[in-house]
Amino acid sequence: MFGRKKKGVATDSNWRKLEKEAEKIPELKKYNIQTQKISKRTRERPDLFAVNPKNSRDRVIVESKCVDVLKTSNIKQTTNYKKTFYSKKAIIMTAKDTYVSHEKRKEARDAGIKIKRGKTKRKKGFLDKILD
Repeated sequence: MFGRKKKGVATDSNWRKLEKEAEKIPELKKYNIQTQKISKRTRERPDLFAVNPKNSRDRVIVESKCVDVLKTSNIKQTTNYKKTFYSKKAIIMTAKDTYVSHEKRKEARDAGIKIKRGKTKRKKGFLDKILD
């Protein structure tokens, strides 16, 4: 009631839909996937944490971003998740209409992060708002 409003996911964002779409990407087909896994040490929580059942050291972090422009802070956040969870691979799943500049693509490539574009748009459509 009083004080600052809590920051969080925008109400008209399709972030959850993008997260569900990220679970079905071909890179994660052979992995056991956990959504919103919390690190016991740092309390950080990536969107998806995938572990290969045959090799527990083969891990993948997936972060879903429903933003208008991908920023350096998004890449740094995913890099931090990658270090925290001792992951070999990391993927940033962006919305269909998210702008990713060449500099950010190069920055992500240098950090060992793949950027994949999803089919979900950033904002909810008229029917999505009614059905939710």
